[in-house]
Amino acid sequence: MAALRHLFNFLKYQAVVIAGERELRREAKKGHNHPHPQILHGEITNRKTQSFNALLSFRAKSRNLLFSSVTNQRCLDYARHDKKETAVTIMIMLRFTKMNGAGNDFILIDNRAGEVHLDRSRIAHLCDRHRGVGADGVLLLENGSNNADFRMRYFNADGGEAEMCGNGARCFARFANKIAGAQKRISFETPAGVISAKLINDLVTLQMTEPTDLRINMKLPVAGETKTVHFINSGVPHVVIPVSRVDDVDVRREGSAIRSHNTFSPNGANVNFIEKRGSDKLAVRTYERGVEDETLACGTGVVASALIFATLENTNGPITVIARGGDELQVGFEKSDNRFRNVTLTGPADFVFDGTIDV
Repeated sequence: MAALRHLFNFLKYQAVVIAGERELRREAKKGHNHPHPQILHGEITNRKTQSFNALLSFRAKSRNLLFSSVTNQRCLDYARHDKKETAVTIMIMLRFTKMNGAGNDFILIDNRAGEVHLDRSRIAHLCDRHRGVGADGVLLLENGSNNADFRMRYFNADGGEAEMCGNGARCFARFANKIAGAQKRISFETPAGVISAKLINDLVTLQMTEPTDLRINMKLPVAGETKTVHFINSGVPHVVIPVSRVDDVDVRREGSAIRSHNTFSPNGANVNFIEKRGSDKLAVRTYERGVEDETLACGTGVVASALIFATLENTNGPITVIARGGDELQVGFEKSDNRFRNVTLTGPADFVFDGTIDV
């Protein structure tokens, strides 16, 4: 039991491999040659091969389960035990945590060891709500540099990497606090810049990067008509469109048409429809690029919507924004001549469950 306890402690928060072994018949008698072990190892490094071979010597009581910690891939390895040839099939089981921020849900993975390498198709599979875990995106927690505590990498549900995600960043901060022992105030790098976060119970306040490229009253030809829209980059590009009732908007149809408009090529933009609910309050529905559908919330979309609202209404913060999922988020800022500084986003970040999945 002590050996098993030591083994499971070794595997905590790492990619887990379950290897089932079976005895092979003597193929040599039939004249077949076995592939060289190094070829079958694929991308496993020498260090990991040594670790794997060492763990092969450990045998569970059933002789049918072996565990190791290696890079994300399937491979077939050949080893010898007691002068018998054994085939070992390796199945990668990836540890993850499921979280949501105001209904915007994410898969979070601890990659401080740098061993998780997910390609676009695998990320899309993980986010598939029928065949995977199901999520709006994947967040990787990595070691930081440039005077930040951590590095946050965010991938949309289609597998494409994005610069920033507000709701995801709040989840990231609580995840780092839980599994990496981060303090209540942390910082992390993103392609959009360094983000700082403050944890207060279940709420997280983000100090956002300064928004750029504010454009008011753009005329946009869409589907045979000209729409008046507004634009701002709040970490990622967002179009904001005021409407009389957000519940009456066909978000998927209208959002998709604007998201891929030539004006915002090649990367496209997220699309937000906002409804005024008071002098400092609004409701928003967002079509997210990468998800290619409406989501229950979009953090950078909430920020973009609040800043456009403040510009159009000539009001100061904080602004309360009601997301599609019903959660209320707070956007704070300082405004001067349509320029915004010290932009903050405050909202929930909730743990849902921990799990493992075959990748």
